[in-house]
Amino acid sequence: MIGRNPRCYSTPNLVHITTHGSSSSSTAGLTSSDETTGSAEVIRNITELPPVDAFSTSAVLHYCKRKILVPYQRFLSLLGWRSQIATEDAHVCTLFCVRMHVLVVVLFTLLGYVLQYAACFRRDVVDGYKLFTVETADGIVDDRLVCKGTVLGLYAIPDLLHLASYCYTYYLLRVCESEQLQILMERVFLQAFYSRSNFITQPKLVSTLRIFLGLSLGWIALSTAIQVLHVAAEYPFFTWMQPSSSDAEVVLIVLLVLTTTWNDVIHVTIIMSYSIQCQLLNSFIRGLCERVREKSICLQEAVKVTKPDV
Repeated sequence: MIGRNPRCYSTPNLVHITTHGSSSSSTAGLTSSDETTGSAEVIRNITELPPVDAFSTSAVLHYCKRKILVPYQRFLSLLGWRSQIATEDAHVCTLFCVRMHVLVVVLFTLLGYVLQYAACFRRDVVDGYKLFTVETADGIVDDRLVCKGTVLGLYAIPDLLHLASYCYTYYLLRVCESEQLQILMERVFLQAFYSRSNFITQPKLVSTLRIFLGLSLGWIALSTAIQVLHVAAEYPFFTWMQPSSSDAEVVLIVLLVLTTTWNDVIHVTIIMSYSIQCQLLNSFIRGLCERVREKSICLQEAVKVTKPDV
């Protein structure tokens, strides 16, 4: 264990030794008495301190919370999957704002689905339109632009799966209030703190998690850049939603890019959370193997640690 245990100091023995000085003179006796009182006071202060492990554990958890958990919770609250406000004692207006935030997120996501279908926006091709000729009962021939491919396979099913993944994540994190990832992260940080080897350390964990975050942000930035180039290469035509004014058309194009980027953020967040959990589980299991090799924990106890559903 890191640090010395204050209980290793023997207060009575030290006091007993200091009080058996020579009493040949009154001055020596007073000096010995003062030293005894000072030594006893210092030792009493030492023994009253809590164990070093208490400070270490709280410091590790605070470090984990400040570096990882707080930014992660804020990111989830932006998507509506977490609430930064305690809803038990919150005011009615606060609860209304929290509910409205989730509703706005869902409506913004649904708006992205509609705009992508109206503009025939696809990632695999640049030109997603085809010319469709319609002949009316009066014999008038009308040429219209419609989307290529099947609506069910290219737009309906992917959008339904995307919405289902958002709702399921909302159910896990907001309704069930699952804390699996946070608990696992705290365990891995504590394990790294008490590990004797340099295989897994807190700076390495923070660097790894920041790499995941950087890759996620790079993914979002690259996706947004591709969408902008896509719009620049082919000016979108919103088929059955095509507005009459150019200003309204520009607004729809901006909304198309923003909502598509937002839907990509939902994709990236789900994948990032899954990847981080896999990495933490890998680090946790390999850290247990290192502790078993170091004989700081027995195999039965290591198996027992892995039994809880983290």
